[in-house]
Amino acid sequence: VSDRLVRGTLARLGIEGLRMRVERVVRKGIAANHVRFDGPARNAKQRLYTSIHRLLERADLPEAVRSPSLRAFELLARVEAKIHGVSLDHVHFHELGSCDTIADIVAVNAALHALDVARVTCSPVALGNGSVETEHGRLPLPAPATLALLIGAVRVTCALCLVKDW
Repeated sequence: VSDRLVRGTLARLGIEGLRMRVERVVRKGIAANHVRFDGPARNAKQRLYTSIHRLLERADLPEAVRSPSLRAFELLARVEAKIHGVSLDHVHFHELGSCDTIADIVAVNAALHALDVARVTCSPVALGNGSVETEHGRLPLPAPATLALLIGAVRVTCALCLVKDW
């Protein structure tokens, strides 16, 4: 997929200053392209789900890009709403509300659409361990929202999975 195609799709988002940088890298002997997104809102905190939804709805995106992008943020918002005990309208994303996350999701969907990919599969998900500092303080890894998203997709053994209604 041409980076020009992905850049063109990202330009349709209307996020002023959003830039995609592609760098050729070699990791453990394997050559690849490393893609980064930069922009003035890169470190935006507490972006509401509703504002991201509105941004994607208003953007001049092909429906095959818009729909899965909206679905990705809806899934994230639903688990955040459940974890925080709020409605979807009150979900705010901390680390996931920055423009690079929006660009990640839209760029992947643009590439999948351009490649006419019908199905995506992956190897077992590496869950990681340890902890991470977030806006909510120190959280265990995998984070609660990550675990909630994986329920039903992979077999995860953890206390959170035993909570009713997940």
